[in-house]
Amino acid sequence: MFNSNALQFQVVPLQNWYEKSEMLETAQTYGFPVTEALFDDWIERGLLGQAHRAWLGRGRGSLAAWPSAQFTLFLELLRGRQQHKLRIGQLCAFPVWRWIYWGELGGVCLPHVRRAMGTWVTSVRKTSPATERREVRCAIEQLQGRQASGKRDLINALTQMGTFAKEADSDLLRYLLAPVVTDSPVRSHMSNGEIRSGDIELIARMYPVRLKAFQSYEQQIAHLPDSV
Repeated sequence: MFNSNALQFQVVPLQNWYEKSEMLETAQTYGFPVTEALFDDWIERGLLGQAHRAWLGRGRGSLAAWPSAQFTLFLELLRGRQQHKLRIGQLCAFPVWRWIYWGELGGVCLPHVRRAMGTWVTSVRKTSPATERREVRCAIEQLQGRQASGKRDLINALTQMGTFAKEADSDLLRYLLAPVVTDSPVRSHMSNGEIRSGDIELIARMYPVRLKAFQSYEQQIAHLPDSV
């Protein structure tokens, strides 16, 4: 929920362009079971981008291919799905973060991002409190310290904030996380000189940003043209 490791693509030999069959076959050689139906569904949902089409001449049709950046994105998505059990809505973060960090240099264009955000919003609406609570509990079990206390209150708050049943409050989250995430090796240096747990800061800031992204998409982004 809070962390997903990416494949180390420097050890994956890449070519400039891939046809669909090449992407599927190569992914399978890396141990990812995948079908053409799943591939097409991920394009429709905005996890993967549309193919670039090259016309071969009169009567010869066209060739559909994806750049290497889309192929590495495909492997990231497959790994998130297989190893981390991420749901469709959670996988939407992969193309969006690529675009935020690198823009189109990351192989992701704005229409692709908008489709992914639409899928994410739909997924959030459909996520039940029981599913959210189960995933929150698993994440907290990975982050909790040896002398953790107050886990129930934290899980309750994260579940409510995760399903937008409660306003996301960074200060409340820091208060609830402090007695639970006690052994975090990650430290964040604040602008005022204070040193805090990086894990606590990540979660405390992530939930309000997540809520703002959800509200911004529904109220503004979904209705704006790409040029804006």
